[in-house]
Amino acid sequence: TASLAKKTNPAAHRKNYSHGGAVAAGPFGSWLSYALAWADHEFGGSPLRWTVRDTFQALAIKGVLTGKIKLGTPVVGVGGRSLSLSAGLMAPTTIFEVLRRTRDMVGSPIVLVRPRIGRDPDFYALTTSNPDNITTVPLERVQITDVHPAWSVLGRHHRVVHDLIVHTGMTRPGDIYAAARVSARTGQLSLAALAAAGLIIRTGRSVSPGSVTLNDIAAAHQLHEALEQRIARFRRERAAWHEWLALQDQLRGVAGPED
Repeated sequence: TASLAKKTNPAAHRKNYSHGGAVAAGPFGSWLSYALAWADHEFGGSPLRWTVRDTFQALAIKGVLTGKIKLGTPVVGVGGRSLSLSAGLMAPTTIFEVLRRTRDMVGSPIVLVRPRIGRDPDFYALTTSNPDNITTVPLERVQITDVHPAWSVLGRHHRVVHDLIVHTGMTRPGDIYAAARVSARTGQLSLAALAAAGLIIRTGRSVSPGSVTLNDIAAAHQLHEALEQRIARFRRERAAWHEWLALQDQLRGVAGPED
């Protein structure tokens, strides 16, 4: 992957795949720090941990962009297809499954407060009830940003280790494994994969960011085209759905009110 990245058009590397990249703050940041810790607690050792984490991060960035605070609780209305664009090209079916599976679990950070009605999406309250007294992820390790689509190629399970190195500045593998809440073996596999991709560099017993970026990986795999194709497909599907809803409204008008 690293060798492919060097051969791509440098101008393509400037593609913006994110709505932002700030360290978390405010109610949505506080919520995400709990939501990620809850995912780690409930799905530790399961591959679902990483898809749940990415879905929650997508919810956080959508909340910052379009959400509201109601009675002190963040609320966001968003569809699964829209979330898939912010979750690093995750399949919409996976997004729907994560939402269905987690929203009814004890201590879940999401509560469905209004199901989809017509053109309006599902609305979720982003809660931090924390009945199990889970230790939240420190805010300095949380970023409210879209999940980079490069993780759909690299593997979502490597992202937490990468972010601790690149965004948080951690250099000692033992500290990184502990912060990522992964075993030493799992952490070592992530370091090996990230080093092979050129995203990190190993120097003695420490690690640091490498010369290859996530944008380089995305450019090498033409992920910007995949993202644009998905957006275009979703627009067509949304237009067809709106047309069908309009037809149903017309038919109800022709039939008149029910007795």
